[in-house]
Amino acid sequence: MNLRLLCSGILLASLVSCGGGNDGPAVVSSINVTSGNNQTAVAGAKVADPIVLTLVDAGGAPVGNASATAAVATGGGALGTTAYTSDSAGKVTISSWTLGTAAGDQTLSITSASAKATVTAKATAGAPSKISALPDNVTSGNIGAVLAAPGVTVTDSNNNPVANTAVTFSVAANSGVLAGTTATTNAAGVARVPGWTLGPAVGVQKLTAKAGTSASVDIAVNATLAAGCVKQPVVIGVPVAGAWTTDDCSDTALARLYDEYTLKLGAPTSFRAKVTAASGRQLRIFTAAGRVVGEMPSDAFAPAALNPLELQYTLPAGDFLVRVYTPSPAAPGSYTLSLTDDFSNAISDAATCRPIIFATFGSTVTQNLKAGNCSFMGDNEDRLVLLLKTGETVSISLATTAFSPYLILRDDRTPTSPAVASARRTSPGTASLTYTATFDGFHEIIVTSNTFVEEGVYTVTVTQP
Repeated sequence: MNLRLLCSGILLASLVSCGGGNDGPAVVSSINVTSGNNQTAVAGAKVADPIVLTLVDAGGAPVGNASATAAVATGGGALGTTAYTSDSAGKVTISSWTLGTAAGDQTLSITSASAKATVTAKATAGAPSKISALPDNVTSGNIGAVLAAPGVTVTDSNNNPVANTAVTFSVAANSGVLAGTTATTNAAGVARVPGWTLGPAVGVQKLTAKAGTSASVDIAVNATLAAGCVKQPVVIGVPVAGAWTTDDCSDTALARLYDEYTLKLGAPTSFRAKVTAASGRQLRIFTAAGRVVGEMPSDAFAPAALNPLELQYTLPAGDFLVRVYTPSPAAPGSYTLSLTDDFSNAISDAATCRPIIFATFGSTVTQNLKAGNCSFMGDNEDRLVLLLKTGETVSISLATTAFSPYLILRDDRTPTSPAVASARRTSPGTASLTYTATFDGFHEIIVTSNTFVEEGVYTVTVTQP
């Protein structure tokens, strides 16, 4: 017979006591977590589902109208209510649990009489909100140096690290190149750029990292010139404020110190080079293999007082070395090297046809022949300087549909500058010559017309057959 039914009716018998025990109300022996355990929610947010608990006695029967309390045990969250009373089915429902702001496991402690239970939830990081540079990022380096991978930490609005988030990296103007432009944050919210090669600009260079739609941070590096004999990059459009020091590279043949720069040309390029410094400085450009393609020593050909020292080059794609020499063996000092794209046939000094234009094997230049440049044979001439070594053979072509071409190659070592080869046409087309050098040094390519006065566009090509 059900004793609880007997207690609720008229037939009360002295042989039983009401309350499901021998002499008192039912006692909560344990707390069962019916649903809502092990949920996941963003740190600082409410869990989605209510937490349902069942209070039961020692025999497993639900206990109604029993008191229970809930408290945040770990994680620092908050509850809307901490005191509860079970319904007739022994159920307690916790409908408002806001997790703490720290990512990780968080817990509630539930107590009823002597019974206890624990409810767990996992707090995850929210959307990327903040991005900050890592404290171990390098803050200075030599121009052209490859920096140890700089990085950032991405966090949410509560400063929790955000994992598996794409970070995009980009460099500011004249701030070098990156080995990669994206990286994904690890479990600690850290992402590092694969590699950053500093650009040629001395001073602050900048890398920008972005995560999400708005979080970004700049990483600044102070770029400096390397001490000693170290190759450093230079690019067209970015001047270099350099300085000679006693531990620079040394050219024993010239008895001069020099700084050396690497110049990478991805396509045939015509550019202007300027060196501003004390009188007597020199500028030389070599192929990566060490063959000189243009030089301006401090002699009658390039007066020491000429400042800035200004040259022009028309070079093929490839890697080149640029050397800036001291005025004298014992005269270190500062200088400015500037490569610009304002190449032109316009002559600022007609008497010496400056700025001088250097070409080399592989050079191609397209220009417009006009009156008033240089004059060797007539009024309309353009000139290119070609450095050859004894025994080297060169082929040169002058192609135009605008005038009848006259192509001259001459010995440019003496004031008389005799012609060593020439090709001439009486109608538009291509004039070509091939020549094997009998001496080391300067040769001059002269572009003019058969009548010396015609004008128009032409193309000169220099090759090594």
